[in-house]
Amino acid sequence: MFGRKKYKRLLVMWLGALSSLVIMLIAFNYYIDPLWCFRHVNRFNRMQAEFDDRQQKTNYLKFGGESYDTLIIGNSRVRTMNQNDFGPHAFNYALSGMIPEEYEGYIDFAKKINGRDFDRLVLGLSFTVVRRDMGLYSGRKPEYYFENVGKPQYRYRLLLSGDVFKHSFLNLKHALRKDLTAYFDRNNVQNVRKGRVQRVQFDKMMASDLAGTRLAYHDNFHYSEQYRPILESIKNHNASSHITVFTTPVTQPLFCSMVLEGRLNDYKRWLRDMVEVFGEVHHFEYLNSITKDYRRYYFDGQHQYPETGTLMVHRIAGVDDPALPADFGMVVNRANIEEKLQEIEAASSICR
Repeated sequence: MFGRKKYKRLLVMWLGALSSLVIMLIAFNYYIDPLWCFRHVNRFNRMQAEFDDRQQKTNYLKFGGESYDTLIIGNSRVRTMNQNDFGPHAFNYALSGMIPEEYEGYIDFAKKINGRDFDRLVLGLSFTVVRRDMGLYSGRKPEYYFENVGKPQYRYRLLLSGDVFKHSFLNLKHALRKDLTAYFDRNNVQNVRKGRVQRVQFDKMMASDLAGTRLAYHDNFHYSEQYRPILESIKNHNASSHITVFTTPVTQPLFCSMVLEGRLNDYKRWLRDMVEVFGEVHHFEYLNSITKDYRRYYFDGQHQYPETGTLMVHRIAGVDDPALPADFGMVVNRANIEEKLQEIEAASSICR
């Protein structure tokens, strides 16, 4: 009898300890919230590390409960741009390695969650993604992330996840050490701490970006025949939205690698396709004062600082900004495209 009471007490103690651990796991995952399922802010989750931005941003949009009039779509070069520069009700849905084949899926999902079409759709386009047979950066189709947020009790079940706990713990460490160079705040805005971008670190990232760019533009480069139809489909399926199109500037070494690898004619085709579909493009991906002075305006070979993105938005919106170089950004349309292409090609002679 005594032994039975002893074992019963041990069982109760064990269950109590287990319950306490589960409660602490739930509370900790909720407090840090690394997958952006809730909206609370505290000192330990203000700096959020990106580890799966497709799911993080989809969760934010699904569970944020906000309504937007502007949607921004593009790759990681667009992701660094502050959505608030486009207005107080803009959402930046730009994602790492986003390719044109993904654009419509994420646009349609955002419209569904928003409950209406967006007044303004902002497309950030990069020459490097016009290559044929580019794979999905995450290896998963957009529907995977949409299906996740549609599962019953999805965000609450995540609170019991050991994998989520690992990311919560890492976020806590980053918050205590303040060691992140790039991070997101709790409002979907990416920040870059310039003081942490060291010269040696920058040189390593530039070398890596340059090697990857050269490889992408080498003999295996083939212009995707689906690129223009994708743009046309986006335009046709968002007829009620005002569509603003801009290109993402890269540093001079990366731009010159495109020229030296013999891709200038493909580049011209890319610009012509965009202009013929949309009528005009706010063009930044060419040699200019910003892309030449890349140590000042970029934190690696292809990603500009958020402040540089603000200059881009000011050029697009026609904002008078004394920090904006006169040669940074041009409007290319059907009337002037051949003239602009000649200017760009002439300027690129310094690459050779």
